[in-house]
Amino acid sequence: FIRENGEDAYFQLLQKNYERWAVQYQCEEYSIGRIERSVDGRTLPGIRFDYVSGGVSSGDEILIWLEDDHMGIINISNFMFDNVQDTLDLIRWME
Repeated sequence: FIRENGEDAYFQLLQKNYERWAVQYQCEEYSIGRIERSVDGRTLPGIRFDYVSGGVSSGDEILIWLEDDHMGIINISNFMFDNVQDTLDLIRWME
């Protein structure tokens, strides 16, 4: 999908899915936005979804990139947010 339609189309699809989920689970509020994270000197595109449901704040980040014929995905949950960049700094790409 990404190779044929591009990253923007994929992120728009993710945004629609997050919006459907937020409406289905009657979130009091939510926000969805594009992000970038630095991983071992590379800037990776992603999307961040923050929401409040049942009075509880939560969120996710998904980093997605193409590497030859493979799609890389890193999914980050809200309990990891305080240490996200420190954790991503530990990742090293295989040469």
